[in-house]
Amino acid sequence: MTITPFQMTDSGVFNALGIAIVQLRPDVGQWWQCSYIRVSTVNQSPPVAYAAVYHGSPAAIGPTTFVDDTFQGNSDTSSIISGVIVQFGDSVTVQFSNGKVGDTALATLYCQVSNRPDEFTFLSSGTQFGGHAVTGVTSLVLVNEPITVNTTTVDRALGFVGNNAYVGLRISTPTDKTCRATLNFYAEAAFTTLLGTFEAHIGKVASGVGGKYVDSIPVSGPYARLSLTTIANITVTVSVWSTNAPYSITPDKTLLNFWNDNLTAGNANLYDSVDTVIGDAYIFALCNSGNWQAEVYGTDYNANKTYLNIHAKLALDPLEGWILLPNMPITVKMSNFAAGTGQVFLSLLAPSKGR
Repeated sequence: MTITPFQMTDSGVFNALGIAIVQLRPDVGQWWQCSYIRVSTVNQSPPVAYAAVYHGSPAAIGPTTFVDDTFQGNSDTSSIISGVIVQFGDSVTVQFSNGKVGDTALATLYCQVSNRPDEFTFLSSGTQFGGHAVTGVTSLVLVNEPITVNTTTVDRALGFVGNNAYVGLRISTPTDKTCRATLNFYAEAAFTTLLGTFEAHIGKVASGVGGKYVDSIPVSGPYARLSLTTIANITVTVSVWSTNAPYSITPDKTLLNFWNDNLTAGNANLYDSVDTVIGDAYIFALCNSGNWQAEVYGTDYNANKTYLNIHAKLALDPLEGWILLPNMPITVKMSNFAAGTGQVFLSLLAPSKGR
């Protein structure tokens, strides 16, 4: 038998726990040399499933047979399995979790098939899934969990997050929406003694594009709570894992970040940037009083002001978009002309790689 290209697709249905298992196995007398594997779900709407790939005995799903994983189980491809030989009695198993009950999970393995393993030539391993979590993951706390935030703060108790050095955090927002995330660490399960706080702002990366935040946060306590704050009724997708390796793919540098800051009637608040950055930055500014103004300016060493933007609004219409920052400290002046107190929602992000 000569070596021939081959692909196999199988499926599984998510049970009441949101779990589906797909196993791909060669027939008697067959050997497979894997090239890559594709995972997907029929339903592309949230929740987005997590998928982990294993190679070995069909009954052995665990650390000894683990190959790769992804938090984008609705559509992702990995070639890290390239060159792996699968023989009769073994399987390539994909375990999906956090899926939509009743939905169908799919896995397709692309490979070469032969009746003689010595016919295969060497293939080096490729790349991991695009939604791969991070090396060093030891436990999963939340997996692509959809959390609805109704224009206020939603608090989610994460419980025990492990004894590792870091907690991995992945948050995605829908198109044109922003979110603030606060991770509080505590000494005990009752969340009584606060040991540390980490805060991140997930902003739009461009007009019409939702934001994504991925980072590993140093653990300052074994138990954690996550708080999410938005200014719109949205559903964000959150994953949290315990890890022993630092990791970050989020390029944004936060120069300003003030959310739900009170701005009393007839007054103005000044917000100064924490650093000086030359080049593009993305700004989001809003006061929910209904009659407000934002002034963005830089100040040089002689106290001369260079105005970058003035935005006066009588409604909930935010100032948002790209501005070019000069080599000077940046200030945003938020003024409230309404009769009542308003809340300021303000962020200024500087992508390290530009727009």
